Amino acid sequence: RQVRGALMAVLRGASAPVGRTDLLAAWPQESDRASRCLDSLVRDGLAEPLEGDRFALPS
Repeated sequence: RQVRGALMAVLRGASAPVGRTDLLAAWPQESDRASRCLDSLVRDGLAEPLEGDRFALPS
């Protein structure tokens, strides 16, 4: 949950779509875990994947 919360905080604080690398930097100590959490946020409809490997909150 902490990883998902960190990723969601980045998305909520962003004024534009955020690249995967910048999102994963929110949890640098376990980038594989952060990547899996990002994928789960997309599956759950909480993050929207965009062109250029960027993500945003759903519109």
